[in-house]
Amino acid sequence: MTRAAAEDIANMGLDFDVEREVGMLSGGERQMVAVARALQFEPSTLLMDEPTAALSAEKIRKLWEMISELKSRGVSILLVSHRFTDILSICDRIVVVRGGKIAGEMKPNEHPPAQTMAIMTEMMTGDRIPEEAGA
Repeated sequence: MTRAAAEDIANMGLDFDVEREVGMLSGGERQMVAVARALQFEPSTLLMDEPTAALSAEKIRKLWEMISELKSRGVSILLVSHRFTDILSICDRIVVVRGGKIAGEMKPNEHPPAQTMAIMTEMMTGDRIPEEAGA
């Protein structure tokens, strides 16, 4: 298990001793360990809830590389994020959930970013966004 963990950590572009106690790792390193641990089970679907919350820009880039690799292997990834840049950077489809129900769905590059954000806000709040704000 240690060898497999070290290989996964190295494949993620990280450099730390896998024998170190998790409590001694930074928040970002802990997040990446959680991802590496999930990969040990070779999932067909992976749910990631706010995976970039505690990561530096460099670790976010490495996480996106890993997600792209997983997608190329046919792994379905459900990404929960409130960071608009995360959504536009890596997602193939955006599904907005409000009150436990799907409020709407769209492709990330279907509209210019400002309009995408306005449409998503409308879906989240149920409030109609004025046309000039969404254009």
